[in-house]
Amino acid sequence: MVIAGGPSGQQPRAFETLPAGSTSYLVYGLNGSDDYCFTVAVVWSVDTVGQTDQICTRRR
Repeated sequence: MVIAGGPSGQQPRAFETLPAGSTSYLVYGLNGSDDYCFTVAVVWSVDTVGQTDQICTRRR
């Protein structure tokens, strides 16, 4: 499982690759006044990737 994200409006970057069965991940170092977008992907093979829709914060 790959957690990716970044500032709203920018290309997301991978934060971490988590082991199978993981249910949470805490991101440190974010600016509390900025919006961020995140997605989670599961990679089965080079050709098969399942990805969530991007979810963004709305702090403003």
